[in-house]
Amino acid sequence: MQDVHEKVESIPVVLTTLGNNIIVPASPTGEFYIYIHEIIGSADAPVTLQILAGSRVLAEFDLAAGQGITEDDIPGHDGVPRFSCLPGEDFIINLSASVNFKGGCAHSRRY
Repeated sequence: MQDVHEKVESIPVVLTTLGNNIIVPASPTGEFYIYIHEIIGSADAPVTLQILAGSRVLAEFDLAAGQGITEDDIPGHDGVPRFSCLPGEDFIINLSASVNFKGGCAHSRRY
């Protein structure tokens, strides 16, 4: 079986809504994995940020006002994604409060 990856794509992330915010949607037919290579950003007020693959919690970060996060590929393992979503799972960032979170996301898909 061939392991086919798409090119890594960088997208902006601008969130203000409490709760689940879909960053990279799953395919409607659910045929690929989503690989998250990097998440960077900062919040303008205190917030708890949950990183989810569908309903699975992958990580949680408590940020102070102005504090940022940088999560990228696993150190020493070039190209190994920090987070992975199974086929049919959206990549989601959940905000515990309505605050401004701005940053970016680098992701690819594997069929």
